Amino acid sequence: MKRLIWTLLSVFVIQWIHAQIVVTGKVLDAATKEPLIGVNITTAKENVATTTDIDGSYKLELTEPDSLSFYYIGYKPNQAFLKISGNYDIKLYFNNNELPTFLVNAQRLGTTYVTPNVASIRPEDLVLDNQTSLAPVLNRIAGVFVHNGTFSTNRITIRGIGNRSPFGTNKIRAYLNDIPLTNGVGETTLEDLDWDIFQSIDVLRGPTSGLYGAGLGGLIHLKTDFSQDNQLEVTNTVGSYGLQRNTAKLQIKSKNNVFSFGLNRTNSDGYRENNEYDRLGIYFLSFWKLKSIRISTLFNHIDLKAFIPSSINFSDYQNAPQKAAFIWANVKGFEDYQRTLLGVTAAFDVSNDIKNTTTLFGSFYSSYESRPFNILLDTSKLLGVRTTFEWNPNTKFQIQLGSEAFGEQYNWQTYSTNAGIQGNLLSDNQEQRTQVNVFLQTQIRVSKHWLLQAGLSYNYTSYQLEDQFLKDTLDRSGDYAFDPIVSPYLSTVYSWEHGVNRYKWYLVWSYGFSPPTLEETLTPSGAINRDIQPERGWNYETGINGSMNFLDWRIVVYTMRIQDLLVARRTDFDQFIGINAGKTIHNGIELEARAKLLLKKISWSPFLNYTYSNYTFDTFVDGNNDYSGNNLTGTSPHLLTSGLVGNWKGITGNINFQFADSMPIRDDNSLYSEVYDLWNMRLDYRFSVAKHWEVVMFAGINNIWDEKYASMLLINANSTGTAQPRYYYPGLPRNYYGGVRIVYRWQ
Repeated sequence: MKRLIWTLLSVFVIQWIHAQIVVTGKVLDAATKEPLIGVNITTAKENVATTTDIDGSYKLELTEPDSLSFYYIGYKPNQAFLKISGNYDIKLYFNNNELPTFLVNAQRLGTTYVTPNVASIRPEDLVLDNQTSLAPVLNRIAGVFVHNGTFSTNRITIRGIGNRSPFGTNKIRAYLNDIPLTNGVGETTLEDLDWDIFQSIDVLRGPTSGLYGAGLGGLIHLKTDFSQDNQLEVTNTVGSYGLQRNTAKLQIKSKNNVFSFGLNRTNSDGYRENNEYDRLGIYFLSFWKLKSIRISTLFNHIDLKAFIPSSINFSDYQNAPQKAAFIWANVKGFEDYQRTLLGVTAAFDVSNDIKNTTTLFGSFYSSYESRPFNILLDTSKLLGVRTTFEWNPNTKFQIQLGSEAFGEQYNWQTYSTNAGIQGNLLSDNQEQRTQVNVFLQTQIRVSKHWLLQAGLSYNYTSYQLEDQFLKDTLDRSGDYAFDPIVSPYLSTVYSWEHGVNRYKWYLVWSYGFSPPTLEETLTPSGAINRDIQPERGWNYETGINGSMNFLDWRIVVYTMRIQDLLVARRTDFDQFIGINAGKTIHNGIELEARAKLLLKKISWSPFLNYTYSNYTFDTFVDGNNDYSGNNLTGTSPHLLTSGLVGNWKGITGNINFQFADSMPIRDDNSLYSEVYDLWNMRLDYRFSVAKHWEVVMFAGINNIWDEKYASMLLINANSTGTAQPRYYYPGLPRNYYGGVRIVYRWQ
């Protein structure tokens, strides 16, 4: 508690410090004086990129006077040189004959969503840690909590959704630009993307945008950015427990084309037994502008082998957290897989006010997993298409209509194992997974202050199972299509200004769903349970945010009502079936604040994110057990992250803090996790050694006070015989890292 109080004081008792150069304003259509949404803005010296929001407003913090460039499709580019803080409105003139020569932000290739409650992770937020796990980054967003078991075992939850997924992320959709990262049963694996591919992340909490599906938990949208100059960048990181991360990135840019190529490798011996990790990745990104067509491509491939320590019981967690679970260590269990992600996106202007964006995408996966109870071989082939038409007849009205469809063929076989040696075939299955989403979203600017948004999405999901192993005389083949689900979305935004300060109040009403996996629809006998239903829920949310001279803040209050709660019930070592067991209520408050300050030429950026969660089972009956009224498992009532970033003459340092309250581990609330708080710090020194060369040396410490904590929990873990249940994935003790980045830039 003393550490928590110290952090709060250090972050906010500094408001007397003068701000650096802060420029705000709006970008307007020169003829109509209406605000323009999604205008790309870049600076000449600092290479900072941003876009205008739903009011046409922008805000940038500069360390010195700089030139700003404004780009927007169909308008002539404009530039402004800004010397001092102030409010600057920029006018853009419509051009019927030509488009801007280059769009620096590949986000413009994707669908534009303008939901008012998006939380953004900026490029500077991604370099506060050692860039080996997204967990600390996403945990700095209010309403988000990530269970981080190992490099390859994570569970992302948003507002309590997804906390019952046993070993991964479910019920939360993810995209890289317009390419889905979520498979046909709703599972998402962000760990398979290297950090150099994306430069920013948007998180939409709750089912708030049908444009990217109506996921019950929300959306994680990773975005690429081609605004960097021609450059070659090489980074080497070393750290505790044999950590090594090596990356190389080459970007070549001409007037209308950009090519980006990268290699990366991450190795770790691991803190625990049977915890070695090795991942090799390669990617290629490109952007072409061919007359009126803009094309981007993506290729990402990884080859990974990760040993599995699994969860441990309480005795081992307290006394020997470095141990692996005995049954996994005994067979040296591991997963070895390759995954390839492909995508081609084309955007073109059908007319002056109609734009089409179409993406063809594919994902290919092949895995071998050695487990104590059997060996699993599985492959996946996913192909799909996404297209969106955007109509902007004027600055007061916008409508987007589109669809996304993909099919996935998933094959899996299990074999008997003898201490890790593959034996006889036990099962052979083929699944066909199909998803179709048709969406419509519109926004209307009613007046200078009021903006209305409405959306509707039609969603269809079906599974087909073919049992190709009939030696057991049991044929589980069958198909199951869920009834189509229509998800509405409605929001209103009221914005106003007071001097240079800008404020927004918004109200959101939305409906989302999450289908079960095919395995969850199976009964213990292997037949398809046609009574199983997707989880569904209503989200009611209101919030207010302000942007002042040196402080940005937001307060959100929400309630979500979830019905047909899916409960995973374990029927065998590797089998979980699902049942619809009840309803949950998710009430919460989120607070976000970030300041930008200047003291004696040192730039300071304190931040704070706090989540209050009151999540309970409304009605929850599982067999003979009635858990109605209990606290929802796997969620903390209080989460807080805060920190302070300082920048002075090429030296950047940050110290950040995470507090997690205790959370129930079992549905009956008989067992809770321990409270923990983590402190981390990092120091970077950036300097030039020649005209084109830059060197960055960095070092950091994680878990400064060597806190013992569980970084991931296995909810409702079962046990056999007299063995203790294995709930706990121990978090890393104090650990260190350091490295160097060398960058060569040219024109």
